[in-house]
Amino acid sequence: MERKWTPAQKSAIDTRDCNVLVSAAAGSGKTAVLVERIISMITDPDKNIDIDRLVVVTFTKAAAAQMKDKIRKALDSMLDENQGDVNLLRQITLLNNAQITTIDSFCLWIIRNHFPEVNLDPGFRIMDEGEKKLIENDVLEDVLEEFYAEADEEFFNLVDAFGMGRDDSGLVSIIDKIYRFSRSNPWIDEWFDECMLVYDDETYDNPAIKELYDSIKNALFDYRDKYNRLVDICSEPAGPAAYTGALQSDLLGINEMINSQDFGELGRRIRIFSFEALSRKKDAGADPDIKEYVKGQRKLFKDYIGRLNDKIFLKDDEGIFADMQGASIQIRTLLKVAKVYAKRVSEVKREKGIIDFNDMEHMALNILIKRENGQKIRTDAAKTLAGFYEEILIDEYQDSNLLQEVILTAVSKDGQNIYMVGDVKQSIYKFRMACPELFIEKYNSYD
Repeated sequence: MERKWTPAQKSAIDTRDCNVLVSAAAGSGKTAVLVERIISMITDPDKNIDIDRLVVVTFTKAAAAQMKDKIRKALDSMLDENQGDVNLLRQITLLNNAQITTIDSFCLWIIRNHFPEVNLDPGFRIMDEGEKKLIENDVLEDVLEEFYAEADEEFFNLVDAFGMGRDDSGLVSIIDKIYRFSRSNPWIDEWFDECMLVYDDETYDNPAIKELYDSIKNALFDYRDKYNRLVDICSEPAGPAAYTGALQSDLLGINEMINSQDFGELGRRIRIFSFEALSRKKDAGADPDIKEYVKGQRKLFKDYIGRLNDKIFLKDDEGIFADMQGASIQIRTLLKVAKVYAKRVSEVKREKGIIDFNDMEHMALNILIKRENGQKIRTDAAKTLAGFYEEILIDEYQDSNLLQEVILTAVSKDGQNIYMVGDVKQSIYKFRMACPELFIEKYNSYD
């Protein structure tokens, strides 16, 4: 029996010739829609698209296997009703070698076909997590010993800042975090250099200040919505009407903060903001549970403002920028150590002829994109693949990162034939350097 699709699902299946972002919650049929889109594309007699001309990226190997199985079953079912259909038989045959896979496996496929372009020994192997951790630990230990031996004052200041007595595990931990985060970016050296820009810009255009400003503003918008609901609750028959005045006073302050024109004004408004005491007036008709709920929700906002004052707006603008300048020497030294560590790990792995999953992505990127005179240019390999693939389909897009975004865009038709499926609320892999901001940016900018 043919499945009935909702209008939104039908649109997600049929929309063609442009980028598409499908944002849908768990259980809404995202995978079924993705499979149906693939089936509709490879069985359209007017298009003549073979399944091996699609790249379908899933998050795990198990998910890729399940998707292949669902596509195979759908094609088998169609073949039962149209026995001898040459195209269906062709698609079933091509399915085995179709690029329905994880991003790591897709990158590995690119590397195996172009390994001379990254000077990789054709006998390379993929190391396991245990071996990887041992190499990283040994290299970092050697790097730190070298810096200790140089007796550099700035390095010793760094150790004092992040170490704990004779234990430098705190420093080791943060260097390791920086190393891992750097590798989720397409061009690692550029990322290290860009990190220092934060400490060179003493204006409101400073990228860290701008991000912090936007983050606080977004939180204030959320609290404004919550407060509007609290005011409505107070006006209900069982609501604590006596609290309305204090809530409206808070709401007025929230709106003034939201209307701040820059980071400095926002900080000043937050520093002078004060909370009016809740009325102690007897309100016999008010439900005690509702009163406690309103008080609890208000306390969440009071705590948030308290944290902002304690951790961010402890000083005025001049003091904040002075603190940043004071930290810049230590940060510069920290990045220097992390950069040496990253380079040394890469050298050791290359000497041993081994790579890890992240290496696959970076090597694939280097095969697809070359940098010339400050410009990033697609290679002939990338242009060939882009000309071959009809569409790039990405499942669980909310868990992609910037490196993966650049790789998949490089094999697309100028970034205009990418189909992305996901739900930003299900992004749980930030620790694996997922970048849900990519999803959010498209969600806000697409028609």
